[in-house]
Amino acid sequence: MANNEDTATTLKLVEFSESLLEKNLRASIERNVQRNLVYCVQDVMVEMIRMVQQHRGSVLGFLGNHCSFEENIQSTREKVDACLNIARDYPEVVNQDALRQVNLEWETVSYISSIDTPMQQFELHGHLINELIDFIWEMTRTKDHVMSNNEELQKYNKLLQKDFLQYIEKVGQCRALATLISAYRTKDDFIQPFESKLTFIVRGLIEELDTIYLAFSYLDKSLSHAIFSLLSSCDCKYKIRKLHEVVENSIISTDDIAIKTETVFYLFTMAMDELYEVFNKGVRINMHYAERTLL
Repeated sequence: MANNEDTATTLKLVEFSESLLEKNLRASIERNVQRNLVYCVQDVMVEMIRMVQQHRGSVLGFLGNHCSFEENIQSTREKVDACLNIARDYPEVVNQDALRQVNLEWETVSYISSIDTPMQQFELHGHLINELIDFIWEMTRTKDHVMSNNEELQKYNKLLQKDFLQYIEKVGQCRALATLISAYRTKDDFIQPFESKLTFIVRGLIEELDTIYLAFSYLDKSLSHAIFSLLSSCDCKYKIRKLHEVVENSIISTDDIAIKTETVFYLFTMAMDELYEVFNKGVRINMHYAERTLL
């Protein structure tokens, strides 16, 4: 009789253990699905930032009387609208009130009137881009439950999703300003504030990148090793130095701007595309590192 009771107890314990295991596995899968959804939506929002930055550069080129940017203005506008439409479809991870505010700002920015000035457009775009960077960080900070329970991932993601995106935005500001100045061709009182702003930002790019590198070095060894391998493979510092040289030699230090506007826009775009590639691969590093904590 006692043996039968022991067997029944053992079977119940096994059943309870299996039930608990199943529950934990299901919870783990749900967290993983939720987390993957967050980062899929993040991809869309980061693409939106890229397109708003391209829109700004094209608008400033257009306002500098370079009509070839008109087609790019329209195509980037359509891509931003598409990103917004996708984000609306995921209310479970996207704050819809915040998204509506972003949409209102985008409607203001994307409407270009005949009385708009380059400085107005520059500042409006910059405000929207910073709002989007904050939007992305807030979404991942609150919806990524793995990161919220892991201090190293919190530090890593802040560096990647806030500091590094803000750094790319500085490069994007330089693209817009350099595009305007090279399109305008003549240096006069109108263009001087833009040149001053460009000079200030571009001369700080290397030092700011060094600061980000240093911050990454203080992370957990596996994270810092992975991100440094990625940064080295893309040789970010070299590309930023080359951009600095182009701006210094072809725009800032000469009154005779001979470099083509399309060339300026292209060189900056190529560098920014590589920086975004680093960002996207950095997100994958985050996903890989977090896998160990999902179960």
